[in-house]
Amino acid sequence: MGDMKVRYMELYDKMARSKDVEKMKAFGSAEQWAFCMLEDRHPDMARKWLDKLEASEWHNYLSEQEAIEVVGLLKSQDGRSGAHWNMPTFMAAVESLNGAIERPPYYNRHALWATANMLYSDHAKSARKYVNDESKLPAYFYDMAVEKLTDVDRPHFVREYFHL
Repeated sequence: MGDMKVRYMELYDKMARSKDVEKMKAFGSAEQWAFCMLEDRHPDMARKWLDKLEASEWHNYLSEQEAIEVVGLLKSQDGRSGAHWNMPTFMAAVESLNGAIERPPYYNRHALWATANMLYSDHAKSARKYVNDESKLPAYFYDMAVEKLTDVDRPHFVREYFHL
């Protein structure tokens, strides 16, 4: 790590532990300046940074790009890779159930979609043993995903599970 990164981390750690409001304001002002500069020069990187900060507002948050990436890595029991349901298909199924696509602060839509696909990937075989009607599988995995994302024993599940 370079000297500037080391110094940045030292200053960040001091601010994070500080109860001094002026230190927090100074750091926040510098961060706002840096973000504005980044957005002007590299909007794609600014979006990624904002997505990482957005996670602080939710127990389980994934950006659209993060969800696409982690779902793309899933390996299902039947040997297929990627999503069982694409985002529009799954969201339409949730809407038809009058389900909550987002439930602040527990989960956002991308975390829900990725978790439902992860659960399908891991448990489709046993689910089919008990859910005989294929059309009911989205409801089953929606319910399981909501239970996982709102579990009080592990409120911050999704980012840790997917190593983000």
